[in-house]
Amino acid sequence: MAMANTVAMRGTHRCPFCMSRVTMTVDGQDVYLGNAELRARAGDITYVAPSLLPHYIAAHDYKPPDEALHAFASATPTQPRPS
Repeated sequence: MAMANTVAMRGTHRCPFCMSRVTMTVDGQDVYLGNAELRARAGDITYVAPSLLPHYIAAHDYKPPDEALHAFASATPTQPRPS
């Protein structure tokens, strides 16, 4: 998933299912998940998911719709919007 397509939020959230604080290695660095939204466009549809999505898939057998998975997998990084 393209972690660059994120919108950061204030604070972090633990996984609501296992209550763990989740990290993921991105470009050789550990980053905490649970503090952003992932966004990806496919045609006229914008898919939005919590940054814990990779953890939900790997640890809790969550299966998002194939269209959403394809959109996140093929997303290109975007520049953050100015505040």
